[in-house]
Amino acid sequence: MSTKPGMVMWARMFVSLLLVAFPAWAVASDPPKRVVLVGDSTMATRTGYGDAFCQLLQPGVSCVNLARGGRSSGSFRAEGLWDGMLTLLDGSKEVTAATLVLIQFGHNDQPGKPGRSTDLRTEFPVNIERYVDEVRRAGATPVLVTPLTRRTFREGVLQNDLAPWADAARRIASEKGVVLLDLNADSSSAVQKMGSAEADTFAEEPPRPKAPVNTDKSTAEPAGLPPSRFDHTHLGAKGASYFARMVAQELALAVPALAPQFQSNALQSLEPRRPQLSDGQAAQFTVQAVLAGANGKDKWLPLRDSLVTSVQSKLKPDYVVDRRAKPDNRRVFNTVQSAANRALVDSENGRVAKRRHIQVMPGVYEELLYIPATAPPLTIYSNDGDASHTVIRANLNAGTTGEDYGRRFGAGFDGMHAAIVAMYTSVKEKPVVGTPGSTIAWIRSPGFQARNITFENAWNRGEVKQETPIEITRQLVQTFNQALAVMIEGADKSQFENVRFLGLQDTLFLTTSQDAPHATVRSFFHRSYIEGDTDFIFGDATAYFYRSEIRSRGVHKNYSYVTAASTSIHTPYGFVFNESRFTHDGTPNALAGKFHLGRQWFRGQRCTPYSKVPDIAGYSCMPGDRDVQATDAAPQGTISTAVLESVGKVVIMNSHIGAHIDKARPWSDWNRIGARQYRPAQYDSNDFRDNLERAGIAPERAFGYGARPAPAQPYLAEFHSVDD
Repeated sequence: MSTKPGMVMWARMFVSLLLVAFPAWAVASDPPKRVVLVGDSTMATRTGYGDAFCQLLQPGVSCVNLARGGRSSGSFRAEGLWDGMLTLLDGSKEVTAATLVLIQFGHNDQPGKPGRSTDLRTEFPVNIERYVDEVRRAGATPVLVTPLTRRTFREGVLQNDLAPWADAARRIASEKGVVLLDLNADSSSAVQKMGSAEADTFAEEPPRPKAPVNTDKSTAEPAGLPPSRFDHTHLGAKGASYFARMVAQELALAVPALAPQFQSNALQSLEPRRPQLSDGQAAQFTVQAVLAGANGKDKWLPLRDSLVTSVQSKLKPDYVVDRRAKPDNRRVFNTVQSAANRALVDSENGRVAKRRHIQVMPGVYEELLYIPATAPPLTIYSNDGDASHTVIRANLNAGTTGEDYGRRFGAGFDGMHAAIVAMYTSVKEKPVVGTPGSTIAWIRSPGFQARNITFENAWNRGEVKQETPIEITRQLVQTFNQALAVMIEGADKSQFENVRFLGLQDTLFLTTSQDAPHATVRSFFHRSYIEGDTDFIFGDATAYFYRSEIRSRGVHKNYSYVTAASTSIHTPYGFVFNESRFTHDGTPNALAGKFHLGRQWFRGQRCTPYSKVPDIAGYSCMPGDRDVQATDAAPQGTISTAVLESVGKVVIMNSHIGAHIDKARPWSDWNRIGARQYRPAQYDSNDFRDNLERAGIAPERAFGYGARPAPAQPYLAEFHSVDD
């Protein structure tokens, strides 16, 4: 897509915002020369990771660990320790300007610690904000670090009781434009995945063996085994090394100029958060390879289609849609649906046996568009090269009742072909329309094409003031329903050229047919634009996005997931993005840099085998013939093979990824640990099998799998992409 003057101006504004929020060396080549650590015992000498972190830096960077055990955000200042840190900064202006001050508190701010605890709402944020302001006033750069997790488990689930303090630090970092290292999120995710036994090896000393039970009350307990409460907070050498590297990796991503100043082994991956394809693997993700069909022999070459190669005027219309014209209902129509209906009728009457072209004149068409599977191949297009001038739009969300849907949209289906009416009736008869029923365009006919068109679901796309408090925003989020712009259902070889898809949650749904769930259904998007905020490109079909723009909005929410793929393990390809741009709207939520490229949709699950659910006593979830929800009354749920195998596949190649995407964690788990819907991110086929085995499910016995694929098949991966 060509660059417009407005986009250039926006880009300049974005760079200006970056320079305000971050120091010059965060976007330039001059690295920091000194790092100062301020915090509690989990960062301090002997009990924390601070010294191990300092050892990861090259000799040219000084590192001073001022963290002290037992200190909170309040007592660190009250005892004069903060004054010592400010004295350290009161030296050479050149060195101070090249100093990072890492600030981590939370453990001792919690209630129940006399003389140390602080109020989470009124004291802790004020203390942290004051530290940030004073570091900046001294000429150095503050870096906030969310508190390291404790390693305490209950029924197999990590108890992250420091999450509220981590949330507070995240809010402060976002509001004040401070670099944030989300150690709490990183460490809690890693510790949950490794389990309690491995996490115990991170302590200062291993757990003592349990004393034998003494049933003879007349004798004393055996000597040498005094009662001991195992320390799940502080770190021994192994834990310090592990979390020091975790902090180093976070910091290197947040401050790229510092990355070369770490020892060579410091930035080696602790886990494959951003796996990269090899050159050989990348060759398997070309347009031709991905769209070749299940057997590799169906050579679909969309870039050679006349939809792409012809000039605007070369597509000869069979029908014309013009909302201002007088319709004859044979060739000229006022609605796109009525033209598509005529194409279907003509096809059944034997008057046509090939692709039909529907030209849509510029304007806004307030309607729904349903294309049944029996329709001939259709091309819906405008000759106006600006897709924003020709819009098919409606306002419809998943919470709409069937009755209200019928009242609002029924007239648009009067007199339509029985196959179209059947689609309409299937939605109208539901108590609420649900996610699929909220779509503006529902495409079921193979070979469907569109060019120079906008599909927009206008539901809730108005602006929310940025000064809205986060508590109110969370309440508002509950009213934001799914609202699709387009659903491609079982329509193989669907093709879109310079098409805009506008929505918020669940903008574009790409799915196989319910009648053939493992059939290969392919879509191709070229020079197109997709916009939304949550799971806005989702489904189990195969789709190739080439030279397109994928824009995340942060107006309504402070979280975002671009994709939610539910690709079956048996489908070779999911979503592939090549030479595309992942952009954002410049809102404070987007500029916080915590949005995600995607999460793998755990489609149809009623329980999870990957985590205990502490809220349900006796909870379990094991494979079964069908999906049965676990509840308090019936805690033993089951999960079907099809749901377990909806692994989700997304590959991003040769693309530009904006600053809104979390560089450390671009891929997210599905839901939170301890929820019924939880599933950890699975980067490849090894992760899939490892997760099953940790859950006590033997894939070979349960599903008849053979040996693991070697090398592992990628599910989430990147190749030669560039971050802002």
